[in-house]
Formats: sequence, structure tokens, C-alpha cells
Amino acid sequence: MYTVVRFIGTPEKRAELEAVGHALNRAVPGSYDGFDRGPEGDRRFSCSLASEGDWFAHRRQIMAFLAKCGPVLDQCRESHVDIQFDTAIEPEDGKPSVVVGVLVDPELMHILIGAGASLVFSVYRGGDG
Repeated sequence: MYTVVRFIGTPEKRAELEAVGHALNRAVPGSYDGFDRGPEGDRRFSCSLASEGDWFAHRRQIMAFLAKCGPVLDQCRESHVDIQFDTAIEPEDGKPSVVVGVLVDPELMHILIGAGASLVFSVYRGGDG
């Protein structure tokens, strides 16, 4: 598993998005190091949060990030910058089981809603199907 938080705007809002990144570095030093590469890089940046194989470690990191970054989240809402937590679930995360379950409890949902943030699970399958 791998979790990032993405801050997403529009190319026209690049200055506001960059200001969010600098504010984020004041709250969590070293978290912002520029815009993403690739086709969407002109409108978003991402920060790594967790890479442990345990969802509850990712949940703790998401909660800690939200607790540290309240003013930055307010700035995002004012600037119309979307906040998206994305947890990638890789094929090896399900081994030896064929089922991967992720609990999103009411406390986490409440905090995400209060922050105006969304939660995405990107599930990657193996190359054999």
C-alpha cells in the first residue's frame, strides 16, 4: 500500500496552488517539493504519507496530517483547491489472501468531510489479467 495526499487545482490557479504548497511546508516541513510530473503536473502536487502494508498505519498518517494542516486546508477551500487522499493497493498487498478489505470508520469519514477532502483507493491488479 502507498498513500499520498494530492492537492488539485487548475492551470489557471497555479499560483494559488503553489502558495498552498509553501504553506504546507510550514506546517509539515519538506512535504511540498514542487508540482507533479506528467500530463497533470501543471495542476497538482502530491505528498507521500505512508507506505506500510497495514491500512491502520495509513489511517493514522492521514489523521495526523489532517490534524497538523488545519489552516492549510482552510486555504485550500478558499482557493478552490481539491484535497484527495489516494491509497494505492498493489497486487502484493492481498497476498496470501485474494481479498483486501479496508475499513473507513466513522471518525475518519467525519474528519475527511470536515476537511473537505476525498478518499480514493486505486487498486492495481497483477499483469496476468
